[in-house]
Amino acid sequence: MKVLSFFDPESIPLSIIAEGVADLRLQSAPHAKSPGTISLGGHTDNLNNASSVSPKLESLIALIQSPVQLQRAIQQLHRLSLVGYKSIVDTSCLRIHDLIQITIQESAERDAQHHWFHVAAALACGAFRHIDDPESYERWTQCETLSPHIQSLTKWDDEHLIGFPDLGQANIKVAHYLRSRGRYGEAETMLARVLTCNEQLLGSGHQDTLQAANNLAIVYRQQGRYKEAETLYERVLAGRDRLLGPEHPDTLCTINNLAIVYSSQGRYSEAEVLYGRALAGREKHFGSDHLETLKTVENLAIVYRYTAQYNEAEMLHRRTLAGRGKLLGFEHPDTLRPFENLAIVYQRQGRYEEAKTLYGRH
Repeated sequence: MKVLSFFDPESIPLSIIAEGVADLRLQSAPHAKSPGTISLGGHTDNLNNASSVSPKLESLIALIQSPVQLQRAIQQLHRLSLVGYKSIVDTSCLRIHDLIQITIQESAERDAQHHWFHVAAALACGAFRHIDDPESYERWTQCETLSPHIQSLTKWDDEHLIGFPDLGQANIKVAHYLRSRGRYGEAETMLARVLTCNEQLLGSGHQDTLQAANNLAIVYRQQGRYKEAETLYERVLAGRDRLLGPEHPDTLCTINNLAIVYSSQGRYSEAEVLYGRALAGREKHFGSDHLETLKTVENLAIVYRYTAQYNEAEMLHRRTLAGRGKLLGFEHPDTLRPFENLAIVYQRQGRYEEAKTLYGRH
């Protein structure tokens, strides 16, 4: 109950416990501990009574790893009216009454012992690590199920200045999920929190801080908030240029993203310069036919089209089409897009029959 009290009380899936326990087992292994401490989620927690807590933790892990014992424990809590229990299709969930949750949390706060919070956070972060691609619609249900618990743990973490490190990465994955569903306000809130925490804990020039700023800039860009995105991208570019060098893939990615912001504002000359720099670097690093290189080729071609440089645009769109056709096949959605882009170039040149053919192909 002490562990469960830190999750969102409305719907706690048993999967969050069952899937997260493997990481918890590794993090609490004897080699990870020194006298008077316990290692959880990369965080070493000083305990007032480590000799008594460690056996309790080991007992809890053993209980979770045993389906029979876990079910017996849940049934006992249910009989005592400490939890609600429901099973829907393949999902089993628990519910804790708000007053019970508050009572247990106040006890933990009063005793200034946060080790059970660390156990809960380690379980939730471990479960979230099983979601390989939170932006994929196939993982949306899992993300939606786990997201409230990450947010509940994050709130406690912030209020008590604990600084559990893995929560930052979990928040980023939740934000990626929210962004993929167009829930930009929620994603912005989470990413702004991660950025602020990283600035305080790691410093403004740390790689993780720059990545957090980059993630927030993407949300701004996708909302059309170009000035805010531009400010962050310029900060990330300066930092990555200094830390990683001008030809590092992450630096080149930032250059490409900043060029997108310039282009979206109609600042085509500035965008063209940055796309040219990104393209030269990606050709050198990845090769001329790599998908990352072809993204920049396509972006630069679009700038040429907007500025009526149709011959240059046609040449680059043809290069994108040939490269993606070779790598992905000509029926892949990312390959079909260059057909349309090339057709637009033909149309603007008055080459209507060629455009008509390509539109039909697309």
